[in-house]
Amino acid sequence: MKYIVLGLGNFGAQVASRLTDMGHDVIGVDSSQMRCDALRDSISGVICMDSSQSEALSSLPLLEVEIVIVAIGKEFASSVQTVAQLRRLGVRRIIARGFNAVHIGVLQTLGVERVVFPEKDGAELLAQSLNYGDFLSSYRIDSQYYIMQFIAPKQLVGHSIAESGMANDYELRLITIKQAQTTRNILGLTHSERVVINNITPQTVIEAGDILVVYGTLKSYDSFIRSL
Repeated sequence: MKYIVLGLGNFGAQVASRLTDMGHDVIGVDSSQMRCDALRDSISGVICMDSSQSEALSSLPLLEVEIVIVAIGKEFASSVQTVAQLRRLGVRRIIARGFNAVHIGVLQTLGVERVVFPEKDGAELLAQSLNYGDFLSSYRIDSQYYIMQFIAPKQLVGHSIAESGMANDYELRLITIKQAQTTRNILGLTHSERVVINNITPQTVIEAGDILVVYGTLKSYDSFIRSL
């Protein structure tokens, strides 16, 4: 897959480097020549420019990549301006770094697909989740086993948990399902939030947009997804 990472501070640099290590095509963008020079051998491509400037931003191949990641540091105006410009330029999938509740609320209002709080999510987790497509996060139990959550693949929508074959064929144990619920953020604006549903049985039907939380190995998860 192809990504653009805007902002190559500690967080952005780690995301860009890990995605490159995973075999993805990554363009890193930063206004600091020093940061750009330091990463030229670590990521696919580096461009030194101020991404908050409209003309500079529009010169990037924004519509040729799957996702644009706004990893700008704690510069509220620059981050929001960049996201707003990306939306104006027709970029549909944006992941952005958030650093406080108000900033996150504004990003959600601008239609950012996912807001990452680095101190909580971490660059490695973001890179891992992007590498596995709709894989959202994981918690490592030991050297092999994880608790993982991912968006239900469209091939499973309308089928029961038993019909998915996760447990019997791939040794992925379903722990719970989270479904979308409309709520209001700190700015009083509505957005979608996931809530845990109770009383899951093998006959529970998987719905579009469900987040499945499972226990198993990354190898089992990869095999399961590839089989769909």
